[in-house]
Amino acid sequence: MSSFDTAAHFSVRGRRILVTGASSGLGQHFARTLAAAGAEVFAGARSLDRLQALVGEISRDGGLASAVALDVVQRDSIRAALDQIGDLDVLVNNAGVSDTKALLDYTSEQWDSIIQTNLTGSWAMAQETAKRMILAKRQGCSIINITSILGSRVAGGVSPYIASKAGLKALTQAMALELARYGIRVNSIAPGYITTNLNEEFLNSEAGQRLRQRIPARRFGAYDDLNGALLLLAPPVPLILVGLTLCAVCGMLCQAVSTGYVTLTAKEGRSSAVGLYASVFYIGGSAGAFLTGLAWASAGWTGCVVLIVAMQLVMAVIVAAAWD
Repeated sequence: MSSFDTAAHFSVRGRRILVTGASSGLGQHFARTLAAAGAEVFAGARSLDRLQALVGEISRDGGLASAVALDVVQRDSIRAALDQIGDLDVLVNNAGVSDTKALLDYTSEQWDSIIQTNLTGSWAMAQETAKRMILAKRQGCSIINITSILGSRVAGGVSPYIASKAGLKALTQAMALELARYGIRVNSIAPGYITTNLNEEFLNSEAGQRLRQRIPARRFGAYDDLNGALLLLAPPVPLILVGLTLCAVCGMLCQAVSTGYVTLTAKEGRSSAVGLYASVFYIGGSAGAFLTGLAWASAGWTGCVVLIVAMQLVMAVIVAAAWD
């Protein structure tokens, strides 16, 4: 009979957990979920008024929570918040911002603002928290970065956000590699298109509804869809769960080859053609390697050249059709 205590290892009861960006959206939901599961939650954000309202709500429901003033782009603010909190078991690195405009319209200041909050701020929070976890020699510590489906695929109009989330996904693995020796697990959760205050206007628009039709589950995600991933990574589970990205995306990553990688509108035929070309090239890469091997075996270099030219002609015809 196994000596592994499943109930104890998959419980957050009594765990001290900091959630950043907790004044709205996903952060609020994470704070409520963790408190309802028995954790002592520290809700961090710049807006203390909204944090106090959240803490009051959690307390009325029988949970334990405190509000902490925190600006993740200010190292002094991070240190002050962590000094106020004391020992932590879990950091939920959730604070994030976004904006929507064409790549050519972003200013350096707008780019810097998004990168500093979503990527640099998450790195600074994790670094300062990990230092304290190591000094305190706490067992079963965990850092959970909130990335995005857009860390694994792309869409138009949010280039700084995509760069920040792809960077945070890679940073999660880099941190996991270096912090595992100290018993600190680092993983990430990648939400799909979940209606939040950041994206509600777009998801309710005509373009948003077209996007919904391309999702395999034919729906946008809900906050509760993330609870399983959160409550898997926050407890003191063994170090086998390290460097993971848990994707809650309603099946969208099953579309490994899709024109969904390119934002499609009626006036973006050329973009869809480029996306389609990339998709065909992606498919052709695997099949082409096999076919090239057969061509080499049967006709040497001549066969390979003929095959490659034929494949390029096929892709050109497909792209021409999409372009029109």
